Amino acid sequence: MSLNINPHIPANIQNLAAQSNSPLEKETLSSKDKEQIDALCSAARLLANDKLKEAEKTIKEKYPFIPIKRESRKASQKQLMEQFFRDGFIDRYSGKKLVNPGMLRTMSLKIPEAFPYQSSWKVDECHIAYWDYYPTLDHIHPIALGGKDVPENWVSTSMVYNSAKSNFTLEQIGWKLKDKGDIKDWDGLSGYFIKTVEKDKSLLEINAIKSWYTVTKETMKKFDFEIPVPQNGSESRKTNDYPEKLFNIINSLIMALSPNIERTPTKRYYSYKVKNVFTAIDIQKQCLKVFLYIPYEQVRFSDNSYREKLGFTLWEGKAAFFFEHLSDIAVVMNLIEQSYKLHAGS
Repeated sequence: MSLNINPHIPANIQNLAAQSNSPLEKETLSSKDKEQIDALCSAARLLANDKLKEAEKTIKEKYPFIPIKRESRKASQKQLMEQFFRDGFIDRYSGKKLVNPGMLRTMSLKIPEAFPYQSSWKVDECHIAYWDYYPTLDHIHPIALGGKDVPENWVSTSMVYNSAKSNFTLEQIGWKLKDKGDIKDWDGLSGYFIKTVEKDKSLLEINAIKSWYTVTKETMKKFDFEIPVPQNGSESRKTNDYPEKLFNIINSLIMALSPNIERTPTKRYYSYKVKNVFTAIDIQKQCLKVFLYIPYEQVRFSDNSYREKLGFTLWEGKAAFFFEHLSDIAVVMNLIEQSYKLHAGS
């Protein structure tokens, strides 16, 4: 079974609804399914014998057409954000983490070459992270099948799973709801989104950024939840788990560069490989140490002041530096991409 969902959706996600746990593949049918199939079989047999009236009567009595009144969708952007907070920025169909839409759009504005955005999300022009991690609202029982447009019927999910589920029920495709997340454990990078915007108020001139920023702040207040937002560039000394959080962010961005990237953990660090290892990351007490498998002299900076700021050094003939502040994410990803492109093309 192959679902032709959308020509812009990567081919590997178009068969999500046809996974092996689909009830259609089970040997036994529910009593309701059996009654419906029996009705269709009877009608087909009657039609094959030119008994149109009998076939029509069978369908009307055993499997009648019941018009379904569709409700309109009317969730506001604020309601969307509140749902994302309630679900802890967790995809309720896959269990994967989701990311605040404002943070994704901000990344595209700040580092457009590494994290491109395209309004129709065409995969040859837009970063795949939008499909994988951009939260959307879906109706557990589809509107098209009479489901209600009410919070009790809402869940957060990625665009990938939203598109794959389409107008099917969970039972029809064999899915089950995953548990909600805890917003205190994972805030969808909302804290970093707020910090980035408040450091660069020019971002509020972009309507999409301004609207997501506003509803994020309002939702934090409504939920009486204050997301810890580091200040004054001293993030790495605020909490012991900051380097781990910094690693989670950079790891997501590296893995999103290509589906062919392999990550290998060792006792000392995580290495990333395409055809060859192109970078490695050591999680230290106060920051991350990043190794680039690229000749030191080949590394290029848009601003040479970062050589000193990042503590750029030689490491066995290759380049190494320290990543301590999230505000340097664009520069760090640019450096890692230089090494990635060198090895991906080798």
